[in-house]
Amino acid sequence: MSRQERTAKHFSISEPLLFELGSPGRRAFDLPKLDVPEKKVADVVDPNLFREELSGMPELSEVDVIRHFKRLSTWN
Repeated sequence: MSRQERTAKHFSISEPLLFELGSPGRRAFDLPKLDVPEKKVADVVDPNLFREELSGMPELSEVDVIRHFKRLSTWN
């Protein structure tokens, strides 16, 4: 089988970026309620290191992220 025949049978490698897949309101995690005493982060971490928001990051579910990287891993 020639190289051209092998690539012709292969699926199209046009996987969208995670940034293109995200939509507002989707989250990769859902934390349960605390079962230990709450502690303020500012007591442990320097408040100058805090961000107001994390802009530009895609909003995806955990399943979407895993599926994306699993598909990418099959290409190699």
